[in-house]
Amino acid sequence: MRRSWTFGLLAMLGLGLAFTYSCKKNDDDDDAYSGTGGTQLADDDDDKATGGKGQADDDDDTSKTDDDDDTPTEPEPCKELVGLTDKTCFDGTKPSKAIPVNMLLVIDKSGSMMSEDTYDQPKWQALTSALTDALTADTMIKNPNMSVGLLLFPGEQVTEDSAPEDSCDLPKETVNVEIGPASDTVDSIIETLEDIRPGGSTPTADALNAALTYFEGGEGSLLKGDKYVLLATDGGPNCNDALDCDNDECTIALDGLCTSSDCCANDPLWCVDWKETKNKIAALKKAGVKTIVVGIPGSEAYTGWLNDFADAGGAVAPTATDDDGAHYYEVSASGGIDALTKTFEDITVSLVRSCRIQLDYTPASTSEWLVNVALDCKVVPQGGEELDGAAGAGGDVNWEIDRSTDPPTIELLGDYCEKVQRGVERIDIIIGCPPLV
Repeated sequence: MRRSWTFGLLAMLGLGLAFTYSCKKNDDDDDAYSGTGGTQLADDDDDKATGGKGQADDDDDTSKTDDDDDTPTEPEPCKELVGLTDKTCFDGTKPSKAIPVNMLLVIDKSGSMMSEDTYDQPKWQALTSALTDALTADTMIKNPNMSVGLLLFPGEQVTEDSAPEDSCDLPKETVNVEIGPASDTVDSIIETLEDIRPGGSTPTADALNAALTYFEGGEGSLLKGDKYVLLATDGGPNCNDALDCDNDECTIALDGLCTSSDCCANDPLWCVDWKETKNKIAALKKAGVKTIVVGIPGSEAYTGWLNDFADAGGAVAPTATDDDGAHYYEVSASGGIDALTKTFEDITVSLVRSCRIQLDYTPASTSEWLVNVALDCKVVPQGGEELDGAAGAGGDVNWEIDRSTDPPTIELLGDYCEKVQRGVERIDIIIGCPPLV
């Protein structure tokens, strides 16, 4: 029997998305289909609240009947998809919700953030302005599936006047602002950023360890959905007094603040703490938290390490290639504050408007899929000269099936991916019906 599942993403960036999958399956396999991994979809069966802050379900009443007014509305099949709207392709629809996105901003507030060399104002002021614009954009503050929190390093109590032995201290609490719905936390995050005066060193590994503690044993462990750390820094990690390094791994030498031949000989706290930082990022990933790395102007001397951090975090920048291109989000000083703002906005958009849609299951025979993809009820031809004889062959490849994931993933490419990221009302992926184009 041919069955289909329609997944309605509720209020994704203010717009509803519907993902429709259709494929043959056995009637006794109804329980075989679980969550969709990183698809921006979550099964309704898991919607019960788990407590804590962030994207837990707001409704504690689990005794609702089918007549309840809050029952999700199943999206109607696209009438425009002539030939695909019969009962064989749209029988047995099942609504579902978008997977929440939980992001902890881990922001470098070391003394170098007071520099005015890059912008016509202190870097901290530029960063605060850029983050404010990104956080108050509709993609964040009006998106019910986006939650955000803040962790500053070193802590807010560390200023430019702090004693050297205190310059690596972390916040008095595990985080400055706990992760919660963006509509609730953005104001607190902005107020915290505006009240801070940078100072101190760069205890990146310790900050990431605090993030790990928050996600594994703190309130962050109760969050539902995908979890991310956004690490933004303008320099190399230090503050590890167990290190011993030459100038090629000494932050004050790399930053041009020391010209002697042994700048870190008497103060190992300035050594680049790259190994422990990478280990903490790997530990976060193992715990299910990906790390997005942003290199603010001033971090150019640390490109190699930042690339390693991005690779370890599992969330490389889209510009990354095997041969060149930064794997982290590299902010160009020449782009001014606009480049900084755009970087943060691009990151948030990519998290909630993914061009990759992972299926709920692997069809029994992928050679018999008969796939159709539609945006706003308009079919997207697969394209590609290598698809000789196939429907929609010729021209650029507009979407492809990635069978390296389990279950497989449909990935939209080029102009169609850009259209998704600008915002569409629905996406339909129909499997098991003859292609229209």
